[in-house]
Amino acid sequence: MSILFLPGQKPENREWINQFAELVSKCSDSSTVVHEYRSWVFPELDIDPEYEIDLFAKYNPDCVIAKSLGTLLCALAIERGLIAPKAIVLVGIPLSGIGETELKWFSNLGTVGSKVLVIQQTSDRVGRFDKVHDSLPTQNYTFKEVQGSDHKYSNVVELSEICLGWLSKYQLTSA
Repeated sequence: MSILFLPGQKPENREWINQFAELVSKCSDSSTVVHEYRSWVFPELDIDPEYEIDLFAKYNPDCVIAKSLGTLLCALAIERGLIAPKAIVLVGIPLSGIGETELKWFSNLGTVGSKVLVIQQTSDRVGRFDKVHDSLPTQNYTFKEVQGSDHKYSNVVELSEICLGWLSKYQLTSA
């Protein structure tokens, strides 16, 4: 299985996403690709969602694991038909920064043949677990609440175990 990792917006997320990908790769038979945003290479540029999502299609992932901004770009790429993963893991959906259109993208993920795992901190500063849970449908979605409020999701070991357990439950990878 091929897994595409989509990080949060800031370059500080590079180490986090690489650690996460390494843990998942070591513990499964999956090939992993970590997407780096153009603005990480060229800091004078802002994130260009259209440019970034057009690149996702070349990966043709079976699974996407995304954090924060990456969750939004993942949902947009799927909405546009650029990727069609069987499994989607969304870590830290930034609910407070999105509107009705974007919320609809997230709500549609479970209707395109994908299984969706949402991992959200209890008191995430940009989207509390209960608010995210109540904003999304439950069919084809699994919700996992983790402790925290800082939107950093620092415990990558715990997150990788949650992801691998969930993926193996659906026989999408061997954990």
